[in-house]
Amino acid sequence: MDKPEAAWMRKRYNIVLIVVLGLFLRLLAIQNLSLFGDEFSSLLEARHLGMNWNGILYYSVLHFWMKIVHADWWYRLFSVLLGVSAIPFLYFAGKFYRGTRLGVAMALLGALSPFLIVHSQTVRHYIVAFLLASIALAALLAILDGNQKPIWKFWFIASLILLPFSFILGVLLSLLFLIVLYIERSKESRQKTIRIIIVSVLFLVFNLVLLINPVRIWGWHWIQHLTDAVRYIDFQNSRGFGISQLVKLPFYFFLFVLGYHVYPLEWAIVLPAAIVTAIALCVGLLRMKNKCQLILVGAFLLMLQFLVFDAVVPPHSLTLGPEYLIIFWPMLILLLADGAIGYWKNGAFMGLMLIFFTGVLYQHYSNWSYGEENRIDWPRVLQRYQSVDTDSTLLLYDGRSAQALRHYSSSSIQQMGTWQVTAGAVDSLSNFYRKIFWLSNDWQTDRIRRFNDLFRRLYETYDLVDGRVDYPLFQYSFEKRPFAGTGVPVDSTSGRVMIPNFLYGLDLSDLPLPISASLESVKVPVLGNFRLPDFRGKNSIEIALARPVGAAELFIITSLVMPSNSVTAETTIGRIRLMDSEGKRFDLDLTYKKNIFSWDEPIQNSIMAEHLAFSWHKRIFFTGQHTYPGAWRDFTAKAYFSGFTLPKDLFHSIRIDYKFPVGHLYVWGIVFR
Repeated sequence: MDKPEAAWMRKRYNIVLIVVLGLFLRLLAIQNLSLFGDEFSSLLEARHLGMNWNGILYYSVLHFWMKIVHADWWYRLFSVLLGVSAIPFLYFAGKFYRGTRLGVAMALLGALSPFLIVHSQTVRHYIVAFLLASIALAALLAILDGNQKPIWKFWFIASLILLPFSFILGVLLSLLFLIVLYIERSKESRQKTIRIIIVSVLFLVFNLVLLINPVRIWGWHWIQHLTDAVRYIDFQNSRGFGISQLVKLPFYFFLFVLGYHVYPLEWAIVLPAAIVTAIALCVGLLRMKNKCQLILVGAFLLMLQFLVFDAVVPPHSLTLGPEYLIIFWPMLILLLADGAIGYWKNGAFMGLMLIFFTGVLYQHYSNWSYGEENRIDWPRVLQRYQSVDTDSTLLLYDGRSAQALRHYSSSSIQQMGTWQVTAGAVDSLSNFYRKIFWLSNDWQTDRIRRFNDLFRRLYETYDLVDGRVDYPLFQYSFEKRPFAGTGVPVDSTSGRVMIPNFLYGLDLSDLPLPISASLESVKVPVLGNFRLPDFRGKNSIEIALARPVGAAELFIITSLVMPSNSVTAETTIGRIRLMDSEGKRFDLDLTYKKNIFSWDEPIQNSIMAEHLAFSWHKRIFFTGQHTYPGAWRDFTAKAYFSGFTLPKDLFHSIRIDYKFPVGHLYVWGIVFR
């Protein structure tokens, strides 16, 4: 028996108040959000209907919606209204399942979910799938409750509507409808059990068929043509099953409860949330023991849509994100709400709501986020290019920045995509442009490698003078050297060498730049780094200086990244070679544990403490197939400076060699003093 319903939960008008609450949370600060990532693609597909048939109805409605008001907040309002519309259906789902009390609880969790708030503010069709899945769940629960009204039609209609909104998700919902209808038509319990076994076996066989390579190839090409992605990537092999599929599933539950902005290792928040939600989930499953069809539907949703589909897509394709599980989330809300109110007092359910609300607060006040939800303020970024000398300035941008530039930029500055710059074109840029701005927003390894090759050619005639990195957004400013072929300048005041910087990957994604490095009593600005071995596998770099430099000391700021326990004693891992105008060499050894230290090693003595240049919090990163060594580690990363005494001479160039067989050496700065 359920516990007596609280008076405030029995009042029907509370559902109206909950809808108003959900609307308020989804409209909050919506005008401050600039578009990002796939949202630009949504607008493009809405303007040019027929590019992507997966979601054609959504894009068709958005096409006319965009004509009413031309503003980002208006485009988002369409998704907000769809997201809010799901709240009443969550209420009906709970009401059909176990009464008004559960209905109100489900509606409250739906209104407060930070995950649903984010996707209700996003110009994508995922929230439509959530709305229609909520309708289908309400219809399913009415059927299981023995409702004699033709309520199953709502599920059927929801599935049909979802097909043009999201074809793949619509097919899944339709299959589940047929499964439930087949099971429920059983006249006796024995027959129902047999049908459940038949469906389970067929489903298992279907999953095994998906593992056959020709089937995977055909399916992948079909999805590519359906979503207009055929021009991007081709199938090579599947990712396969692995531990990542099992780990990502609880992590995505975490995102649903706390949203994208709570760091998973904030134990004061995460641990209570994990305990409460785990108990609620288990109790909810136990209370569902007499609804085996519902458990079967939920299991099928998870297995087919995530565990199987995520395993068969190619490794180089983006991993399935939590939004692809969105038609399962109404059932998760059911389990959480039923578990919380069915076993505990109402105060425990209040605790669950408090956890959800904490995720909402973090959404507005946290400076960390997971993945693409770290939205770039594109109007502010592009504002810096509004008042520049347009005659001799070029803005180079990558493909992921192109749509933002088209949508927001009103500058008359000349612009060029990186894909338009060939090897010969780089050499000719210096004939027309004194200054080049670089703008890229990509983390894909192959494209970063191509960008760095372009950087390498730019450094032959340009110097890096300014920069800002808020990963994956790189903004750099280059200025043409007075004379072609001359070396890099050395700041006459600080002695800082304007070293070439290159784009880096996910391993340094937690470090915003610029940052000031402490070099004894001097602050040295750090705009980026170069890495050895570099992106081409080369273990050395030679830097020619624009003028001969004489100094008493040389300082180099580095971070050594290598596998744990690969070296334990003092070991020479590299060398600095200075050369004068006559070709005379002066070599300096880079020795691990003496003047070079690992980025993840705790500060163990006064020497390391004295040589610390700067540090940052390196967080764990759930990357799917975009992984790197140490992605699952959380520690304080460090950069150290090493000082060397120099002879009285004038040096014309610096060469740095990395000689260790494993690991990388990041060089953040070189300073003469």
